Amino acid sequence: MANEQNLRPVHSSEEAKERGRAGGIASAKARRRRRTLRDIARAIAEEEITIPKPDGKKEKVSFDVAMVYKQYQQAIMDGDTQSARFIGELLGELKLNVALDTAGITVNVKNEEERRLIDDITNREQ
Repeated sequence: MANEQNLRPVHSSEEAKERGRAGGIASAKARRRRRTLRDIARAIAEEEITIPKPDGKKEKVSFDVAMVYKQYQQAIMDGDTQSARFIGELLGELKLNVALDTAGITVNVKNEEERRLIDDITNREQ
């Protein structure tokens, strides 16, 4: 995390170019790594796994189907609210929280409509 103590000023345009180039190389390397990990995750998601069904029988399904199945199971059987939230967000029923920073105070709102309401109230007070 950058702060005033660990920032190093650039002394020349050559130094700025070198730092920019190094940053670009590091960024490309990180993008390649993320792409590789995404490809691996997709390949694993397509693999099949055998899962037990509630009636005691077993069924072959892909890993991604098994993952969603397990989230449903944890939400229903264990009362796991994180799993319930995951399913809700996956289905588009829940919106991710949107952070709003007003006058140094961070307020978490559920959707863009709440964000607009808070913005309107803040603008009226100024």
